[in-house]
Amino acid sequence: VLFRSTRPTSLATMSRARGCCKCCSICCLLLAAGILLSVLAVVCWPYTPFPQEGFPTPLDELGFVSHRIKVEADTDLFVIVRPGTDKTLAPIVFLHGVMDSGRSFEKLWPRLSTKRQIVALDLRGHGDSSKRCGMDYNMDTFLRDLKTVLDTLQIDKVGCLVGHSLGSVISWKFAGAYPDHVERLVLIGTAPYKSSNWDAVEAQSKLIGALIGWLQTSPRWFAEINAESMVANVSDMGHWFYDTCSFQTTKWAPCMLSKCIASLGHGLDPAPCKRTIPAITATTRIIQGERDTVFPPADTK
Repeated sequence: VLFRSTRPTSLATMSRARGCCKCCSICCLLLAAGILLSVLAVVCWPYTPFPQEGFPTPLDELGFVSHRIKVEADTDLFVIVRPGTDKTLAPIVFLHGVMDSGRSFEKLWPRLSTKRQIVALDLRGHGDSSKRCGMDYNMDTFLRDLKTVLDTLQIDKVGCLVGHSLGSVISWKFAGAYPDHVERLVLIGTAPYKSSNWDAVEAQSKLIGALIGWLQTSPRWFAEINAESMVANVSDMGHWFYDTCSFQTTKWAPCMLSKCIASLGHGLDPAPCKRTIPAITATTRIIQGERDTVFPPADTK
């Protein structure tokens, strides 16, 4: 009796279980189809290269001419120059940060006097400069590149050396190594030593470097979405900044990121920095972001 009374219940339970399994299978199939369609959309959607809709601004409209300056046998840098009207004034030189390009400063250039010459360059591994995984990305090499560019352009003294992030560290190290060659420094997002969270910064750089190669072959709209997710409040900073982040994401070499960050950390070891900083004679202004996670203000005072 017990066997007969429990069998129908058991069959009903099994029937319900089979129904649940079918529902789960359908949901899994729908989910897999959605993921597959998303991947196909990213891979197959036509890639829209820059420039588009007037971005980036043509160099001649900004008054610049471009140069390719050889810094090593197989390495050249993309350098842009806006001539100055007063040859007695030392030029302004701009150095961008990691994952950026010389275009980072584009909005500043029309606001600057035309009396001084303006120079901006794409660091190795960035923008339109040479980019190979096997090349050096250490701090001494960046300093040597800058010196070669200045020598090639016959610039003996820099009126103002403006650097952001990686570019800021290159700037103050250059000013310490060649104090007679730099009159003023503007350092944006900088530090004298490694921050307390540097291990996390290095780990994050490896993750971003691994993902960015795929993003660079994706359509522009996908790169824009990811540019906004990687930069806080990018959409609040205006369409130009939004475009700039997307543009620069498509330019730099993914393999160089972790190397640059590791080199930057090594370059911020206290011992050599304590020798270099006292040698700086240039008038210096430091601009710090209160939410900077690479060089937190509390660590850079």
